[in-house]
Amino acid sequence: MAEQVVILLLDKIADYLIEGAAGLWPKDLKLRDQIEWVEGELRRMQCFIKDVDSRQDADERVKNWVADLREVAYDTDDILDSFVYSLVQGQQRGVLVTFLKRYFLSFNELILCRKLNDQIKRIRIRLQEISDRKSTYGIGNIGIGTEGAGFAASRLQERRRSSVHVCEDIVGLVEDVKIIESQLIHGESRRCVVSVVGMAGIGKTTLAKRVYLKSDLKEHVDCCAFVYVSQNFRAREILQELGKKLMGNVGGDFGRASNEELREIISSFLESKRYLIVLDDLWNFADWDDLKAAFPEEKNGSRILLTTRFKDVALYADSKSTPHELC
Repeated sequence: MAEQVVILLLDKIADYLIEGAAGLWPKDLKLRDQIEWVEGELRRMQCFIKDVDSRQDADERVKNWVADLREVAYDTDDILDSFVYSLVQGQQRGVLVTFLKRYFLSFNELILCRKLNDQIKRIRIRLQEISDRKSTYGIGNIGIGTEGAGFAASRLQERRRSSVHVCEDIVGLVEDVKIIESQLIHGESRRCVVSVVGMAGIGKTTLAKRVYLKSDLKEHVDCCAFVYVSQNFRAREILQELGKKLMGNVGGDFGRASNEELREIISSFLESKRYLIVLDDLWNFADWDDLKAAFPEEKNGSRILLTTRFKDVALYADSKSTPHELC
């Protein structure tokens, strides 16, 4: 559980750093260094989490160590989301006063960056304290790498996603989480597409992640996977990623398979299973058409959780399901 939280957060941090490099949020070298340090430390912590998970004799102190790390990951997630959400809100207000826009934004961005910088410093202190405790608890020093700051730069050429996913405070999504979770667990036996619809920055991705990471939800399915789609959709990449997350190395050589073969491989694997697939940020009808054949329509309660900005896309994916709209 803790490792999944860290992995999803590392994906988000890489996105933030990429967006920052592209000039889509204020450039602050010290702030960037702080965020890169957190990314590097969390990446190293993954090794220790795996070490803990492999131990059957972990005592209460070790479990508390993992819980503390998970809590820091959640707090970091919320801090970054709050920062970008506030930034977007400020930019929208600035548009109303064209003449003053650039002055207002520069002052507003400075305040936001300083606030985020202070918050990240506190996160660094907490991570350092957690790191210092690992030797006390006998958590092995395995697999320490030095990916840290250079990691995000290498991802600039790899990542296909074009927008940062932001959200309001998670407290406002508590009821939404319950509603979506209920739709995924209960309801019709047919394969249903449960959609979350809303404008950019409203919290669709965060909601999907919170639902996906709930441990009790996993008890109701045989397998699950979370994949990002985005506006720069490439069916082959999505299918390959989906296949690897579902089957790992046992699925064969995904690199050589055609799109049709990939759909058949995934569909065959899922056919006898109750599955949960999250497709985050789907943009149009054609993208759904390229993927849907991979999801067999067995009457076993399988679910697809879809996030999109467009209600018509949600209804196209499943006209019998009412989209859950965030506002």
